[in-house]
Amino acid sequence: MARKSTKAAEARERARERANRFLEREQELLRIAERFEEAQLEIEGVDAATEAKVAKIREQAEARIAEAREQAKKDAAEARRRAEELQREMLTLGINRREVGERLGISTRSVVRPEGKKPVKKLSDEKAEAEAAALVREGVMIQLDGDVHRQLSPASADGTELHGMLYQDGEEQGEATVDLATAEWSR
Repeated sequence: MARKSTKAAEARERARERANRFLEREQELLRIAERFEEAQLEIEGVDAATEAKVAKIREQAEARIAEAREQAKKDAAEARRRAEELQREMLTLGINRREVGERLGISTRSVVRPEGKKPVKKLSDEKAEAEAAALVREGVMIQLDGDVHRQLSPASADGTELHGMLYQDGEEQGEATVDLATAEWSR
């Protein structure tokens, strides 16, 4: 019987050794899994911090872009003001808007009006005839009702009525006649 109990004790010991090895292995696997989870949390933290940095950089870039656009607007407005001033200088030398446009390579419509010229309204017949003749001779367009322009040719014997194409935003809108003696218009 002693032999049986020795064998049983030996078997128990071997089973314990195997169980201990299994437990040690499980403990090691658990430690590895814990370290893995720590690394995952660190990755998530790095990702979140990176996204926060990227968002801040984008915000700063958008602010700088807005500043650059605002400065560009100011610079363009100043350049436009200088260009208009130079066009007015040419006009004060006695040349008409059509010639200014030709010399500068821009359309007559784009040439600024001399300072102080307001829209003409209800001219006398004599003045209307003179203005109409000048408009036709210069080949300019006149503005009526905001952004509408007419390219004109004489439509009446006395020249106070002019006929031409009607344009809005650069697109042809049809034909029309305007009486310079009664319409409100400007060059």
